[in-house]
Amino acid sequence: DVVARVTAQAEARGVPPDLAETLWRRLIEWTVDYEEERLG
Repeated sequence: DVVARVTAQAEARGVPPDLAETLWRRLIEWTVDYEEERLG
């Protein structure tokens, strides 16, 4: 799962994993919404 990899990489680099997860989940949500709006 993408979010699990992102949070693991964030933690390894000293970034709070919960911050990385929140940002990535929002990015994924935005991308899906955008594609649904544009592509139907």
